[in-house]
Amino acid sequence: MSSVRVQSNAKVFSGVDRNALDFRICFYALCFIHHSHIAMVLLQIDFESHEDPKIRMYDHGKWKLFTTWFNLLYLAYFPLSLCCDMFERVERPLKYLGKFRNELFTTILFPATLYADAMFWRVWTIDTELIAPKGVDPLIPWYSQYSMHVVSLVVAVVDLLVVPRARPKSMVPGLALNTVFIVTYGGVTCYDIAHGMYIYPLLKRFSSLDLLLFLLYSIISNYFFYTLQWCIVDVVWKKKDDTKKKNYTSKQSTGYYAKDKCKVYDIYGIRAVFVCSRCVTGGAAHDRPATASVGCS
Repeated sequence: MSSVRVQSNAKVFSGVDRNALDFRICFYALCFIHHSHIAMVLLQIDFESHEDPKIRMYDHGKWKLFTTWFNLLYLAYFPLSLCCDMFERVERPLKYLGKFRNELFTTILFPATLYADAMFWRVWTIDTELIAPKGVDPLIPWYSQYSMHVVSLVVAVVDLLVVPRARPKSMVPGLALNTVFIVTYGGVTCYDIAHGMYIYPLLKRFSSLDLLLFLLYSIISNYFFYTLQWCIVDVVWKKKDDTKKKNYTSKQSTGYYAKDKCKVYDIYGIRAVFVCSRCVTGGAAHDRPATASVGCS
């Protein structure tokens, strides 16, 4: 009775898409370098020594800009993502850090980035002085606005498309965390306004009712982008999952792939050994059929 060993492709069936992981690792490394450079350039600008009192006040307000908040969060998110993906590449996923990473991106970073960037360009095209005092522009690099409000948008969208995610059973916890973030920022803004400091010159034109309505608008906008991302995830990742399941079913039917463990079948007097991915990749040992002469040990 002859034996046939049917091997699977280690790259495809190791449980890890190494090409995707390699891309993400390079992507996060480049993003971290970019954001670190922009942060060092902008945060080191000395507005406080300027003659214009409005610009001197801007030096204190730069830490309270909404853009500053979410871009600083990115500086924590990128190395966290790098760490998670590097461990996943060697098939040692960091479960809790991975979950925290996903929550940070989906509840705060993605909706906040899309909201802030969309709002910035709408106001910027009307009047730049509604965003910052007139004398600020000559003090900052010409590319900084694009780095903070175009690159960040591209980064958020690419991240959503390349990192596997699934719609949560309930969106209430995510919306609640997003609300806490927005309301916290709104509280800081209102505190400054009460003490005569305006983070954005635009806010000087707002009455108390206008501020309340603007806060509600900001919350609703973030809710919209939070919900939108899951619609995108449903389209992108459900399609990919369906393709993988279809390929898996096809390979099982042709005797090409055994997912969990090596299996031995006698087919018309021919013994066929279906070798699992862990055997092919040299992974951890596990149970194998007693009659199998190859594979798991």
